[in-house]
Amino acid sequence: DMQRRTEKEEQIIQHLNIFQVMTQKQLRNRFKVSVKQIENMVRKKLVVQHSLLKNKREWWVYTLADTSNYWLGYETEDILKRLVGVDFYFELDNKLPFELKLLPSIQPFVYQLEMNEHVYEVYVDRGDTSELIHVIERYQTVCKNRRLFIAAEKVNHLNSLVVALQTNSMKVRAVTDSQLYEQACGFGFYGLNEDSWILSK
Repeated sequence: DMQRRTEKEEQIIQHLNIFQVMTQKQLRNRFKVSVKQIENMVRKKLVVQHSLLKNKREWWVYTLADTSNYWLGYETEDILKRLVGVDFYFELDNKLPFELKLLPSIQPFVYQLEMNEHVYEVYVDRGDTSELIHVIERYQTVCKNRRLFIAAEKVNHLNSLVVALQTNSMKVRAVTDSQLYEQACGFGFYGLNEDSWILSK
């Protein structure tokens, strides 16, 4: 489709290239577009609308039109991890005074962030860290001294990671769902201090 794209549409396409999926609410809140503008992107075949069922609720989610085949390979859990990753990025972008650059990554990470001349892998934990532990242990030379952001449901889910992270001298910062989604909690990072996760604001 050779129709001219708006600047907002270009921004959404660039972000979807990395995020791979976003909800209607995320598009409306983060890019200040209306439902009508999103429907227009669907009509122009820039994005594809999908229905996602979770806890008996239906959500509209969107992928890029020309890569929507990858959608077929995703479990609901994978999609939800990516959506938490989207919220984490925009929350960080709001809070930090410097520019964030989004980069693609590979499983089990949802994307990479470049800031202050450092690159961080971003991992979303939903209670099972075995895949991340496997990656760290298998690719020790690659993971050594790497920087990592983790968005976790609860901080105690991360206790199983402590040995693998310390063995490979990985620099980790973690946030919990309550910090991302409950304004009263405030936003700070948990860091690993010996064997404990300590919150700094």
